[in-house]
Amino acid sequence: MDAWREETEPVALGLLGLKPWEFDRCTVGEVELMITGARDRVEHLRDLLGWHALRTTEYPEGTQLDGVLGRAPFPVDPRWRKKPTDDDEDGAPDPYAEDLIDDARTIAQQYEQGGMAKTGRLTPEEFAKAQAESRAR
Repeated sequence: MDAWREETEPVALGLLGLKPWEFDRCTVGEVELMITGARDRVEHLRDLLGWHALRTTEYPEGTQLDGVLGRAPFPVDPRWRKKPTDDDEDGAPDPYAEDLIDDARTIAQQYEQGGMAKTGRLTPEEFAKAQAESRAR
């Protein structure tokens, strides 16, 4: 137990941000779960940074996220995803979500038509046009 404590205490006080008295009150299982959760958050952050790098730098066409990360992306917990059938409390579809979906479709159409810059970003003129088209609907 002393070996586990010597090995785990720096992680608990550093990465987890526990105070010494909080660490003393935790069971081994609780600390191990917290460390696992912290590692999962770091892996998700690495995935997000890898995705950002893939989208904003000049990787060859067809490069996948696992090629950037050097491993498969960390699995996302399905409980985090909002079901597409979820509506507001009154049963009506969420108009804000519908607007976001419309904007995404407009941007995707612009991209397919070659209207996006090589970096994958809309020029200010293309963005204003897409936004105006979305609002006109």
